[in-house]
Amino acid sequence: MRKHLRFQAYGEAGAPPVAALLPVVRPADSAELPDIVRESDGGTLVLADCRSGMDLQRMHVQLSVVEARLGMVEGTIRIIASAADSAVAVLGLPGYAGKSPRLAGLTWCRADLAADLGCDPQSATLEHARWQVVIAARAAGVPAYDCGPDMAESGNAWEDFVLASRRLGFYGIATGR
Repeated sequence: MRKHLRFQAYGEAGAPPVAALLPVVRPADSAELPDIVRESDGGTLVLADCRSGMDLQRMHVQLSVVEARLGMVEGTIRIIASAADSAVAVLGLPGYAGKSPRLAGLTWCRADLAADLGCDPQSATLEHARWQVVIAARAAGVPAYDCGPDMAESGNAWEDFVLASRRLGFYGIATGR
């Protein structure tokens, strides 16, 4: 079964949040891409392990070929890049602006980055990467999605996380990693 991530926009105060379950693709999944595109219902994919704007461009080209083979309009499939999952990826964050009109957002994975850096998941080092995701997303003109706790959590901890995330400039949250 293919992995999916749940994306939720925070929405305006008092308004119900907008949520979507999106399929995850990795740069090495090119052989499976036609099936993943069919599964996405012509919507948006999450490009995990994206190290730079070059990975985004490569996926853009691969999606153009798949769309042509499936009789779809080029550019139909959008991409949210998980763009800060390793040290190399964090250093590549400035390179997303202007790389693909398919780019629909940037996100990151705290657990993957912590493992790559060999640090605690609560390390302040990870907060620096988190801030950089917001800056890179703004530079690219797309929303930034924070990596956070399961949305099933409720109460003060969830509300505090959402408030802090919004204050940093995140548009929403990605969960399910």
